[in-house]
Amino acid sequence: MAGAIGAVGNNGRGVTGVCWQVSLMCLKAIPEDISGRSGYDTEPPLTRALAYALKMGAQIVNCSWGKFHYTKGYYDLMKEGAGCGVSYVAAAGNGGTNVDRHPMYPACFKLPNVLSIMASQKEDDPLALGREVVTNFGPRTILVASPGARILTTAPLLLGDRAGFGRAYPKTFSCSIATAVATGIAALVKSANPALGAEEIIRISNMLKQLLNYSRPGNKKDEFVYFSLEPIISDTIELFKYYFKRQ
Repeated sequence: MAGAIGAVGNNGRGVTGVCWQVSLMCLKAIPEDISGRSGYDTEPPLTRALAYALKMGAQIVNCSWGKFHYTKGYYDLMKEGAGCGVSYVAAAGNGGTNVDRHPMYPACFKLPNVLSIMASQKEDDPLALGREVVTNFGPRTILVASPGARILTTAPLLLGDRAGFGRAYPKTFSCSIATAVATGIAALVKSANPALGAEEIIRISNMLKQLLNYSRPGNKKDEFVYFSLEPIISDTIELFKYYFKRQ
């Protein structure tokens, strides 16, 4: 996730993140072997991580995780973060679920400083495997669709022997990596105007969504209506510049 957000570019090494000059606070809250720990409760460590990020002055928090269970601890910390100008970029999750009907948290918290993200792929379709939609979605909840297919990461994949011959960087497919990409873009927006608060960053995203009124071509279903970052990033930058000039 950190690499997608801010890996340094133009240095001939590895891959490039979205925002090259950024200070990252990497917090490890969930064990790597979580899938093998039956009944492991992720709420306490994630709550501690959110509290630590708030205490240490993080301005934009990447939440490439979530659960269908409402957690008051997350909500209270993010609400407190709103008063401190903290933005939370939260993943809608994977599973092809309409989160308007089955909310995923923290993406579905009704807070002005939470930016909810679904994943898109080639041709701006919702991220899918074959014909089965993988990313969660929701026309009332999801603000932005961010690229989540074939995103290179900074976690090297070793091919061959242990010496590292054949080293490659894996391509990832998920709403989590899409959220990291969106977090990097939020950091770029913040760098363009450091005075922007959390609510203003979210408001700009909403404004762009309404201006562009983007709907996936050929799709008549209301559940797949979102503002896509992938095909119009250059237009988005121009819109940001226009917005900033008016301030």
